[in-house]
Amino acid sequence: MTSVPSASFGPQHARCRDAGDAPSLRCVGLVGLGNVGMHYAARLLEASGVLYVHDRDRDKVEATVSLGARASGSSRELAELSETVVLALPDPGAVEAEMLGEHGVLAAGCGGRLVIDLSTIDPDTARRVHGEAARRGHDYVEAPMSGGAPGGAGEAGARAGTVTFMVGGDEPAVERACALLAVLGSRVIHVGPAGSGSTVKLVSNLIAGLNMAVMAEGFMLGAAAGLSHELLLEVFRHTDARSFTMFEEFAPHLCANDYDGGFAVDLMHKDHRLAGELGRRHGVALPFNELALEAYDLCRTRGHGRKSHAVVAQILAEAAGVALRGQAR
Repeated sequence: MTSVPSASFGPQHARCRDAGDAPSLRCVGLVGLGNVGMHYAARLLEASGVLYVHDRDRDKVEATVSLGARASGSSRELAELSETVVLALPDPGAVEAEMLGEHGVLAAGCGGRLVIDLSTIDPDTARRVHGEAARRGHDYVEAPMSGGAPGGAGEAGARAGTVTFMVGGDEPAVERACALLAVLGSRVIHVGPAGSGSTVKLVSNLIAGLNMAVMAEGFMLGAAAGLSHELLLEVFRHTDARSFTMFEEFAPHLCANDYDGGFAVDLMHKDHRLAGELGRRHGVALPFNELALEAYDLCRTRGHGRKSHAVVAQILAEAAGVALRGQAR
């Protein structure tokens, strides 16, 4: 297997090795089998010697076992069987439970494990888990991801292996993790110590979520003025309004009038909430972030939390009494 390119960021540089016989891939445990985690499992099954899996949803565990994985009854049991533990969990609370809980990863005996946390969490949680893992003799790196190529954001990127990992942690641990991350994505960027990866990811998702909310407002205004979404997309493909989010994430849902799949409203709302907490910690106001939170909260209150966050366009249009996909007058 060929090595995957890594990019430098300031003084940090993650040097990816050939993943073929990497120690981090000999015996892997994966905690979390959500929409993204299932794709990680499929890629790890192709690359690792043994893959143990754990999720509270037994149907997801059984589905992964049918592909060749081995089931574990808890994160602790999984860790006891694995040299490398990968987390793909939805929020900070889940990470703390599966890492620090009575049946969590760090409850397993013996040190020396590598823990790679792919979850999007807050930097304080990342630093806290990193410190506790180090105290017990384990390496911990946080490696939240985002889309790394056109059409490769989120779940699609995890399926295709095109995502970019923003990695925070000690340099030796990051280098130890790099071969496994190379199996899951196309770029590994070491952005600094523990907490840095989560910080960069929250800033990234703040911008992405705002971009989506702004497009929702713009297309709603266009529809109210009698402009079809087809016309707007044709024009915007050649103007300053064009963006990755518009044409790779928003337009496919809008044109199909189908908001299933993609990055969920619940997750985007969570990331904007965490970004707001980060802003307060650093004493900076984030007024646009607050507006985005309101928009995504409206989607959730109307029962669309599991839909793509692109559904914000439809919900804002409905609230304004506008037919988003109406034809030009």
